[in-house]
Amino acid sequence: MLSVDNKNIESSIVELDCENQKEKIGFCTSNVDGLMLTIQCMKTWKSVFKIVSEALYSDIRDITIELLYAFSKKFYTEVALDLQPNKENWWSNVQLISESFLDSEDAVHENIAKSKQYAFILYLSSGDFASFEAAIHFHRVLNSLKLTGGIVDCKHHSDICEKNSVDHQGSPVLIAYQDSEKYQTYDGEFTEKKIKDWSRRIQQSVIAQLSESIVPKYRSGIVPGFDEIVDTVTMMFVADKKDPIYKNFRKFARENHGKYHFASMVDQGISRWAHNPALVTVKPYDEYSKAFTLYDDLSWDTMVKYLEEGTRPSIHEIENSGDFLYALSARQPLVIFYDPTKTKNPEQFNRLASTYEVRQDEAVFGAIRGLSLFGIYLTQNLIPDFLRSNYIMLEKDHGDMHLSLCVRTKLINEETSKEIHIWLKDVKLEKCIADIDPYVMSLLEKIALFERMEKVRDAISDEEKSVTQRHDEL
Repeated sequence: MLSVDNKNIESSIVELDCENQKEKIGFCTSNVDGLMLTIQCMKTWKSVFKIVSEALYSDIRDITIELLYAFSKKFYTEVALDLQPNKENWWSNVQLISESFLDSEDAVHENIAKSKQYAFILYLSSGDFASFEAAIHFHRVLNSLKLTGGIVDCKHHSDICEKNSVDHQGSPVLIAYQDSEKYQTYDGEFTEKKIKDWSRRIQQSVIAQLSESIVPKYRSGIVPGFDEIVDTVTMMFVADKKDPIYKNFRKFARENHGKYHFASMVDQGISRWAHNPALVTVKPYDEYSKAFTLYDDLSWDTMVKYLEEGTRPSIHEIENSGDFLYALSARQPLVIFYDPTKTKNPEQFNRLASTYEVRQDEAVFGAIRGLSLFGIYLTQNLIPDFLRSNYIMLEKDHGDMHLSLCVRTKLINEETSKEIHIWLKDVKLEKCIADIDPYVMSLLEKIALFERMEKVRDAISDEEKSVTQRHDEL
């Protein structure tokens, strides 16, 4: 049961010989006939246990679930409270990525100048976790994409950073240079995938110009320069390149080059379309909403909202704290389909979530299905009735300088998408059943930081293996 929804959990039965080990094993001296059920993290040795008498064997499934809830709360709470990201000496691993560092002004300018078109320089101040996180992920992107560029440590080369107008006391700054001039500054999270996608998009045209024969490939997410199908592509179809709407689209694309995949088809034949100009966003990997269109109101503000919405999945699958905080970061309330037993049919919820107009104006959608360890920890902090399947609406309140969450719920009872939509509108007028205070939010942010640290440890391990492999080859 556990291993299905928790990839890192394995279940096993251990037989104890109480006759010969009575003094060593506390269970053997408990005077209870039955079994001891234990859930333990083998990495941290955090554990919970319950002694189950023979009379309760028929309830073992429910008892196991209750114990799993207790373990998740203990595990994540202790992870958050014990977290000290800068206590660990991350920079002791700097030799693994030392080849990417640039140690002089000449080296920086040589990298910027020798690039045929683009160079990428990461400026940081070594010492803390965030700077090492950015450094190791960027180093791996530099090598995998064979980019021109490197890393400048402003702590030891403040003069280089000052000459390049970089605040060396702040967070890591990644800059793309085009033809030796500063072109774009990265404003995303420093994960390997996001840095890689941004770097590759920077090297593509601001707006790919499409012909009728190429459009089907872009609709399928097949973009030149990418080995895999891309997550999202937004295309504008317009009859005249002098159209003010197209000019706005081009302006937005230039300002945000690297953040999105943009393409356009300019053809007089489009003037005969029922709706033109039109924006079409395709999402090949999205299970519920493969494409959506905007044509009624193509003002600047509406276009910006539409494009930002296009970066989000129609349903956020919430598997960890990072997923949850990202889903919650939208301006709309978050509605979660919470089904710990996987016994409810999500089809009607999915249908509502696939409607762009609802996502744009009323809510973003998320899902927690099954007994995922983080999911059951989160819901214990959100709702009192966390053992049953619920729709959970979370609305942000920024009062008193702190973020808190207003929680409203409804038991899932096989509603139609229309009924869910009506509830979604009406429930906003009801009082909150609970307010999640800033303390819980701070714990969730610490758990997200713990998840980032685990990814950095994985990257360190990969680099160590790579170094060993190179040594063996030599």
